[in-house]
Amino acid sequence: MASPSPGSQPGSCVGFTPKDTPPSSFSRSTTFGYISRTPAAAGNPITAPHEPGIYVDLGERTPQLEALEPTRFNQGKSGGLLGSVLTHGIKKANWKAVVNGGRAQLRLHDGLPVFYFYFETKSSGLASTGGFAGWMAGATSPNEFVLARLKGEKSERTLIIGEAGLLGASSGTRSQDTVEMRIERLAPGVYRVTPASTLTVGEYCFFYAAGAQTFGAATVGKLFDFGIDPAGTAVRH
Repeated sequence: MASPSPGSQPGSCVGFTPKDTPPSSFSRSTTFGYISRTPAAAGNPITAPHEPGIYVDLGERTPQLEALEPTRFNQGKSGGLLGSVLTHGIKKANWKAVVNGGRAQLRLHDGLPVFYFYFETKSSGLASTGGFAGWMAGATSPNEFVLARLKGEKSERTLIIGEAGLLGASSGTRSQDTVEMRIERLAPGVYRVTPASTLTVGEYCFFYAAGAQTFGAATVGKLFDFGIDPAGTAVRH
């Protein structure tokens, strides 16, 4: 019978790390506002290869990822235009992204959902060609997205993405419509994203900031939408 190697503990197997020893390959550092983690072991289902896109974890004990499908919006619907004209531009006119349907198909019942962003690492984009999320070929980080609350109506949902007034025009979402995100880099091209505060019941989306660089014309784009409902089980309708 072979003798235990020097330094091994009684009852432990030669070549194995004692149970109470933390993995030596785990590291943590903070860079550019997000946490960077090196996976401690191979075979992690989260850091395993995935199709580029945005996923939500529906699992309770083990990860169960479901993709958020991109939803088309129409850009160019104006609001407050008459008020802006009557006040000679003092009151701002706004442009909205308009999504058909009053509710997203994906319904979540956890106010602190966990999302995972997977990007192409070879082309440094969310997807370099057509197919799922292929329209965002230049995206390389969740920092290029905003988590926004949509205004839900009976047959549509809207998000203000530009304003114009007496002093000029601006593009992008308004601060009152956005939710702060916590971003963790898990591996090259893989990020965990969570809301910094609990989401209330309503309609939400991840909006690609580059999609709101221009407004005022009837253009189209895509966003990743979902809804928060009271406690229950996440389902698609």
